[in-house]
Amino acid sequence: AGEECRSIVFKEPLQGKVIEGHLIRLVEVPHQGRCNVLCYMEPNCVSINLGPSQGGNYICELNNASDESPGASVLQSKQDYTHLSIENPCSSSPCFNNGTCHAGYTDKGFRCKCPSGFTGAYCNKTCSFDFEDGIGGWEMTGTAFIYQPTFGDNPAARYRESAQQQGDWWIGGAENRPGESDPAGWQHPDGADPPQGTLISPCFRIVGKNISFLIGGGCNISDIRAELIVKNQVRLFTLTIMFPLILMKQFR
Repeated sequence: AGEECRSIVFKEPLQGKVIEGHLIRLVEVPHQGRCNVLCYMEPNCVSINLGPSQGGNYICELNNASDESPGASVLQSKQDYTHLSIENPCSSSPCFNNGTCHAGYTDKGFRCKCPSGFTGAYCNKTCSFDFEDGIGGWEMTGTAFIYQPTFGDNPAARYRESAQQQGDWWIGGAENRPGESDPAGWQHPDGADPPQGTLISPCFRIVGKNISFLIGGGCNISDIRAELIVKNQVRLFTLTIMFPLILMKQFR
């Protein structure tokens, strides 16, 4: 909850100045303090222009840039207007991979809103689906995957050679080892083959020419398979794929 609380500090007002071309929205307010509050409530707001209106009210312009923002316009002269910018750590462009910087959040003074496919405090980490953090964000049907993910390669219990996998967790419809303390080799109480179901990942991004899967269970794709879904269509590519889903199915 603390991460969502915003704290901003306005710098000294600049009389007769405005910034143009970065308007979020324009509203009429009874006094300057209300404009400050509206900027506080808008995560993208880092400056305001305040000018006169009819009836003693003011025109309040919320802007997503200040004179310190990268690529921002220089301040323009405008009679009877006042420009106020906040102390803006986003001016140093701390967010990578086209992440959006919101000033006034967290102990750093900003937060990064990452585009799909990236994560981390600075959006500098690619999202991975290695099951190391579980499958809480996945959609599940049926009973084939209710004890997943499985901890450990467990080649001795599987009577197979090592799969040479990365990480400690993987998906196995027949397995029942959802924790490190659970014995290796336990299987689904309904048996290895009868359970059916699907497991659908959240949207993610693949950057690269190839994608490979380690899939066991025989060669019959009508029984078990992984599908790559792009725009609601099952498709397999050897080039960059944006925002697909991976769907694992086990049928019997």
